[in-house]
Amino acid sequence: GGVAANLKAGVLSAIGIFLITLPFWALWTVSWWAGWENSFNKGYEQALVGPFLGLSGVALFLLIMPYFPAAIAHQAAEGRLGAVLDIRRIRQIARHAGWRYVALTFTTVFFALPVFAGRGLMAFAYNIIPGIEQFSPEQITNLATILSLIKGAYLVVALLILRRWGGRIYARACQKADSSNGNSAIGNAYHGVRFLVLAVIWFGLVAQIFVGQFLNYDWFIWMTHPFILLPAII
Repeated sequence: GGVAANLKAGVLSAIGIFLITLPFWALWTVSWWAGWENSFNKGYEQALVGPFLGLSGVALFLLIMPYFPAAIAHQAAEGRLGAVLDIRRIRQIARHAGWRYVALTFTTVFFALPVFAGRGLMAFAYNIIPGIEQFSPEQITNLATILSLIKGAYLVVALLILRRWGGRIYARACQKADSSNGNSAIGNAYHGVRFLVLAVIWFGLVAQIFVGQFLNYDWFIWMTHPFILLPAII
């Protein structure tokens, strides 16, 4: 029954993460159509729509993502899809996760840098790989396969580290939250500062995603970042 249990947990996790991230992914995808796609096709009549939707998505991203690690850990611990909607409990856990939670967030954004580099690789391949312009189609295919295997191995290791670390932080935060006697004014200010720090760090991932989109022009790239939603497919 181990395989079935793992498949069930994986499907529930994927659906839960999709629900958490849907608000900003939806805005960014429509922004791509109204912004990049509209611009490339010389349709400037609605030029403000794309940037407005894109910035609205960024605002939602920075409001949601500080709670993202706590939410996915909470769903994994509870083992039910609806756990991602336990907003009050997730906020409580995030508040009691301490600065280890900030360190986890920073490490997540740092670990995402190779993903960003991979998305821009083909844009600069001629400068990075000598003689690539002389490669045969078979050589290009072999190179792409090797890079995909390296990227896949890196993602497995990176996500195992991040998810296990997040689980330990979640367990400690649950204990602190359950033994807490309430919120004080000083505590609220402290958590407010930490939330702002988290938002600033997560903005680093926003920058990677947007710049990566410029370097690799495809609408579905918005929804394939392996550290947030689905495994990368390119």
